[in-house]
Amino acid sequence: MATENRPEEARMLSEADDLRKKLEGLGKAVLETAAIVARMRSGAASSTAEALMEMRVGMSAEDIAALDNIHRLAIEEGRIRASMSPFALKMVAASEGKVRQHAISLLQAGHPVGDARLEQIVMHEKRLTLGDSGREEEMLADRLLLRAAAKAERAIPELRARIEDLLGLLEHFIWEYVPCHPDEGRKVFRHRSGYDTAHGRLKRLSSSVLADFEGLLGADESLSGLAAATAQERRIEAAHQVLRRLAAGKFGHAGGFAFGKGSGAIFSSEFVDALRDICPPEEDSRNRLVSAQPLSPKLRVLELCAGAGGQAIGLMSAGFEHAAMYEKSWNRVKTLKRNWPAWPVHRHDVTELSDDVLAGFEGIDLLAAGPPCEPFSQAASARSGRYSKDNLFPQMTRAVRIARPRAFMFENVPGLATQHATYLAEIYGDLSELGYRVDVVRIRTRDYGLPQTRERLVIVGIRNDQPGTFLLPQVNPVERSVAEVLGPLVVRHETPENLKTSVPRESQQWIYDRWAESWRSTHAGSMLPTILTTTSEKREEWLGPWRLQGFDISTIAKDPPSVAEVTGLDFKPQMTVEVLARAQGFPPGWTFLAARSGQVAMVGDAFPPIVAKVIGLQIRAALSGADLAAALGETLVDASLIGRKPVRLGPRWPAGVELQVEHVLRGASVRDVEPNHKRRTRLRQIVEAAEGSRRAEEALNDLWTDALFPQGPPD
Repeated sequence: MATENRPEEARMLSEADDLRKKLEGLGKAVLETAAIVARMRSGAASSTAEALMEMRVGMSAEDIAALDNIHRLAIEEGRIRASMSPFALKMVAASEGKVRQHAISLLQAGHPVGDARLEQIVMHEKRLTLGDSGREEEMLADRLLLRAAAKAERAIPELRARIEDLLGLLEHFIWEYVPCHPDEGRKVFRHRSGYDTAHGRLKRLSSSVLADFEGLLGADESLSGLAAATAQERRIEAAHQVLRRLAAGKFGHAGGFAFGKGSGAIFSSEFVDALRDICPPEEDSRNRLVSAQPLSPKLRVLELCAGAGGQAIGLMSAGFEHAAMYEKSWNRVKTLKRNWPAWPVHRHDVTELSDDVLAGFEGIDLLAAGPPCEPFSQAASARSGRYSKDNLFPQMTRAVRIARPRAFMFENVPGLATQHATYLAEIYGDLSELGYRVDVVRIRTRDYGLPQTRERLVIVGIRNDQPGTFLLPQVNPVERSVAEVLGPLVVRHETPENLKTSVPRESQQWIYDRWAESWRSTHAGSMLPTILTTTSEKREEWLGPWRLQGFDISTIAKDPPSVAEVTGLDFKPQMTVEVLARAQGFPPGWTFLAARSGQVAMVGDAFPPIVAKVIGLQIRAALSGADLAAALGETLVDASLIGRKPVRLGPRWPAGVELQVEHVLRGASVRDVEPNHKRRTRLRQIVEAAEGSRRAEEALNDLWTDALFPQGPPD
């Protein structure tokens, strides 16, 4: 909407508010009417009552039944409100079980529920039931039997053996001609002797295997389509695509080893993974083309405006693998690389990201972004919003239009839905017109164990050709207070309980101990009012609420209060970056590479990892049909891996084994890490070489430290 149409925008907002009030009045009247109908039908002469309602009131039998259902819904659920659409209540009342629960949750959150949405929820629950009951394997078996008929029992193990040979040849090709890391170059070693011969040999074998594959399973352009019903079907389809690419020679220098066209395609293990997924070890295969245990399909994410990694941590924990991450701030790029070196991070302004780069990720599973919140925050000018130079939602829409992801999620502040509601409506409409089912979700961070009252807004879209639907997470809120979550980082010098009686009264340690007990008790139920983004604050309207919750935010301190700094029971500790990061849910050990003001801004701007995981799991469930409720309780990230560089293998070592090597170096057995006994000897050799390389690197670092700091490194 153009700038000169602001009066029209205000008029529409006013009319929308009036409409909401009218709808609430209508909803209240419907609930009261439903209660009257229920009372009349509950009497002994229910048939007379129904006849009276038909004759005197002019109600049909269908009207009476619908109102009676709405009343029962209100009694049974206890979550029905007058603000809910009475038309939606009529449909929801006719549903049952989990479908009804999901629909009511949507209505509670202010989302529209119609016939199409109910049908999507029904289909989603059917997919979850299919996965839970283990019917996927039965469906796959039926599919194979129908396609292969009587030859399946003999043909499948033969095909599996040929794919195993092809996989070995592909791994050897990567071993010989692909750099192990971008630092060694971003192109295959085509200049090496034998490259063209090896490329041609792999192409010829792939053509032969493809012919056998399509002879057994069919030669359709897509064996199971973009919306394959099961994980097994998607694995078969992925292997089919790999074989077609290899047979066409579109690999190595002519396309890398990934389904997408990104700059890191030559470093991808997607081709190898796709063939391995349908080619299990002999001892576990039992003549099946895929393994007996369902595998969660790998979902890839392209992340824009990646920040300090809050959203990335959550999505990684939700089962997404990053194809690329873009961030324009150099300090934030360094922070991402320092904490998780394996992430494919690129320093780039999203506004300067070309259409060609975005097109390289066409069809990716998820496009995620955290566009700047400043234009829509409470502190922003009422005239900013869409007109701000920092508003990147037009770029988000462009990215969706070009990349055509299966799903997207854009995180921001609730102010986008209040002060800028008409602009949010335009964003919603633009994304819907691109072929997506769009939801705007408001989520309370305190429900997921974070000691803050802040809410976040997430715009989620699922492409229309995807069978799943995005549903709000069904969780029991887990509230944790300031004292519980932040106390261990604030109170660092308290005397152990069994020694407190030996502390002299009125000593500084005695004062500190009394303050520590009082502070924890006082703030056992406290929640931070927001999250800081600046290192100093002078406004009393901000200082006051923070003091009530236990902190002095006039400045950001380097360390928690010492024993000498505590003056009495009313002492308020200053906030530190570490405490602020814990309040946002960052894992211990996550570092922020900037001056203190930059660190605070990074933390304050971040999307809390646990909240990103919640949304990511719901999107993954919509795309994969898997029930992922249990995954929410799993640890966000293995803290021991923070800051650890991935294992660097030499150019003559096979790709795709870095994670296996890392697990073995951390104590896992080779047998557990590599199920195929034929590959274990080579894995042991690589582990030994990696151990030697790592010891040499550590020794070199020690020499440098000794040379730079003869008296020992500084604190």
